[in-house]
Amino acid sequence: MTNLEKNENSLEKSVSISKFQKVHKALGPIAGGIILDLADLATFGPIGFYIGMIAGATISYYISTFYKLDKFTTILVMLIGGIYCTIPFTEAIPAATIVTALIRLFEKD
Repeated sequence: MTNLEKNENSLEKSVSISKFQKVHKALGPIAGGIILDLADLATFGPIGFYIGMIAGATISYYISTFYKLDKFTTILVMLIGGIYCTIPFTEAIPAATIVTALIRLFEKD
């Protein structure tokens, strides 16, 4: 394999990685909101009191990593996500998906 072929292969890898990173940046927070809403649906009923806080906080931490928040705000987002998955009768409201989509819509580049 010549040096030119090696350079072309490395260039192709870097281009494919950057495309994945772009897709991940664009859809990651919205996917996190969808996952948080699905976790809220999965923690329906009495299970929500036991698992809702842990699941909601963990997924909210994942979502907060996209926005490079400080520690206090990250903990606050985790607490809100945990409470959202713990509170009964929020299963029919896709609040996390709507909020993350609106954040992405109005976010400055």
